[in-house]
Amino acid sequence: MQENPALEVKGSVNYNSPDGTPVELVYVANENGYQASGSHVPVPPPIPELILRSLQYIAEHPAPVERVVKKN
Repeated sequence: MQENPALEVKGSVNYNSPDGTPVELVYVANENGYQASGSHVPVPPPIPELILRSLQYIAEHPAPVERVVKKN
């Protein structure tokens, strides 16, 4: 059992936008932060394949650690 269990809050909000369009926002807030979803919430574009491959390469080939020698 966790010593300090995470709290979670879930809910939704419904309203009509100024142009009369019904809007529903569903949300959850927990140890992962606040996450909202709804048809009006912007969604980022997918990450391009070239960028994904570049990130994978960087993760697999970390920069070498340089030793720093102090001169007195």
